[in-house]
Amino acid sequence: MLERLRHHAPWVQLGLRSGFDTDLAGWLREGEVDMMITPLHGGPPAQTQSLSLVRLPLVLLVPKSWRIRSAEEIWAHRRPEQTLIGMPAHESVTILFQRGLRKRGIDWPLAIEASSIDLITQYVADGRGAGVTLMLQELVRNPRVRVLPLDGFERMEVAALWRGFVAAAGVLEGKRPLCTRDVAPSSAEFNRAQSLNRCTRSREARESRRSFLRALRGFA
Repeated sequence: MLERLRHHAPWVQLGLRSGFDTDLAGWLREGEVDMMITPLHGGPPAQTQSLSLVRLPLVLLVPKSWRIRSAEEIWAHRRPEQTLIGMPAHESVTILFQRGLRKRGIDWPLAIEASSIDLITQYVADGRGAGVTLMLQELVRNPRVRVLPLDGFERMEVAALWRGFVAAAGVLEGKRPLCTRDVAPSSAEFNRAQSLNRCTRSREARESRRSFLRALRGFA
């Protein structure tokens, strides 16, 4: 993803920060980051622009030592006995999975919280339980786990979010990093960004916005 962004927009300087969904939303709201790429369920926050990048299916991972070959075998019990592993309850993957379970009348509470999504695969491989994750080869590729499709469950939308066009303007002109606020913008730069934000019908603003969106669409 980063390589494609560098190709489409080589003038963008990247400063990266990782965190849970709720952390990222707070950082964007407080102006600590200019843009975030995050799961999106429901509409984007108020005063936030968004661009959908990809929709990923949810899958269930089980140890290969188990005899289970499909998720339906687990659904046969309204309260599955297997230990459920997943991201914390407020994370998008868990929210979508639990929503799908409720529609099917299944009560399967989270038992083991993983601090990162890649740990889920490792916990399942170690035989600790079944894990809900995303269908990405780098996440599910493990000889000790079996991937069970979750047909009918909502896919997780991943989107780029940013507030207005003020933050993007400085990025597009190569004057500031994309995701950091380490150096405050000068008053001239801030006024320039404000002007671009207000005068959206100007040719320069339109071209900058098109360039910004083309760079993002290069991800998908």
